[in-house]
Amino acid sequence: EEGRPLFADITQLPVDPLIDLPIGYLREEVEADYDVMDTWATSAVSPQLSSHGISTNFNVDLARHAKTFPADLRPQAHEILRTWAFYTILKAQLHENLLPWRNIMVSGWCLASDRSKMSKSKGNIIVPEELLAQYGSDVVRYWSAKSKLGADSAYSEDVIKNEITKARAYNKEGLDDKGQYSAIATLYQAVQILLKLLAPFIPHVTEEIWQILYSKNSIHSRDLVRKAKAGMNLSVKADISLLEVIGEKLSDDLILDLKNVTSADKIEFVKEFSSNAQVLKGENIKQ
Repeated sequence: EEGRPLFADITQLPVDPLIDLPIGYLREEVEADYDVMDTWATSAVSPQLSSHGISTNFNVDLARHAKTFPADLRPQAHEILRTWAFYTILKAQLHENLLPWRNIMVSGWCLASDRSKMSKSKGNIIVPEELLAQYGSDVVRYWSAKSKLGADSAYSEDVIKNEITKARAYNKEGLDDKGQYSAIATLYQAVQILLKLLAPFIPHVTEEIWQILYSKNSIHSRDLVRKAKAGMNLSVKADISLLEVIGEKLSDDLILDLKNVTSADKIEFVKEFSSNAQVLKGENIKQ
């Protein structure tokens, strides 16, 4: 009769207004509210919560809102496009006739090896902390970087393993020395550039390989591209063979302890190729 809302006491929560009654009232004294509140309502203004303002007329910090809204980026997964993405766009349009962000980055799910959804009930969940402890952060970063936006990625130990094959550098095709050395020089430069490209994502592994193969100066202080030096000698061949040893250690042992590759390993490879100590500029390998 009074037309005022009746709120449940905190001790009654949670309540179903179609069944439960406010304390002190009978059924015929109240009218149940049949409307359902969508719980995405708050999430739909998450950019505005960050900017401290819903609009120019309703805000806590107008200067902050003007500076940070619309947002630069919304990262989210694909299963909530219909809810979170759509509702956020709708609310921003209603309040200020604007898009809530300039870019949206849609990720996929990490699926089990059989491409089924991970769940506790199935017992197929991969615990990130255990993955990091077993393989190291660089390997996990490298695997994550290979995922495509908007697409699901299936996890298995096989995708963590990495093997480098260089048949041509080992001259298994019977190439002459010129062709073999050309392959080695190309691979030498390619690995160098590849390490630089991967360095921001797997900084520890790339730094260790860089210091073993190229320079004791940090890879993170080097330019991305430098002009190749002519006259690469066979020590490069030994270094590339050392890289193969590293690759085998990573693949076989599933570890990133590159310190297991000793200087003796490198010397052994140098000796292996010392019988063919002809070089592009007439220099010899120094063991």
